[in-house]
Amino acid sequence: MTGETTESGEARPGDVEVFRVTLRDAKSFVYERLLRLVVISVAWFFASLPVVTLGVTTLGAYAAIYSLYDEGRIDRGYLLGVLRRHGIEATLVGFLPVLFGGGAFLYVQRAASSTVGFPLVFGLVGGYLATHLAIVSALTLALLARDRPLVESLKTAYLWTVTHVTMVLMAVLVTLVLLVGTAALTAGFVLLFPTVAFSLHVLLVDRMLARDERDRPDRTERAERTAA
Repeated sequence: MTGETTESGEARPGDVEVFRVTLRDAKSFVYERLLRLVVISVAWFFASLPVVTLGVTTLGAYAAIYSLYDEGRIDRGYLLGVLRRHGIEATLVGFLPVLFGGGAFLYVQRAASSTVGFPLVFGLVGGYLATHLAIVSALTLALLARDRPLVESLKTAYLWTVTHVTMVLMAVLVTLVLLVGTAALTAGFVLLFPTVAFSLHVLLVDRMLARDERDRPDRTERAERTAA
């Protein structure tokens, strides 16, 4: 998406430019806060091993990174408050992609030994849904970490996946590159993947929220003129 223009004629950066700036800022942020981010990364990895805790541990990691980004330190009060208010919600949100992904995998396995095409179709559809759910879930968890309500977070996350496709796909691509690049080294994955990927997610969601806030007056003004 290229640059756009607001109602007042002010130039608004497009998705590609916003992502480029966010990626640059994420590199600086990781470099400046590396040791604390590595601690968050290691804690997230071991706490996520039961799988069912993936949602709540990711919520905690995002919240810790937010506080580190905002205040230069991990605010335990903010972190514990977010976990207390949204922990159950995050557990459910994080488990949905795992559930759909597991179902898709079972259908694909059945298709390998079946002469009927339905299991493969169900497996492919389930895989697509699991992928989309994983993206929406990650965005939702990052929004919950900003202490936003669940329904609002889910709605915002879904709308971003359909209105900012370029930005979301670039974030997914970078995340996958980081995953593949660090997966070969167990220690490298534990120390680096969440450190870099989660920092990028947090900063990107922050930029998107800020842009939505700037866009809101334009939408309100257009609605008022339409009503008049």
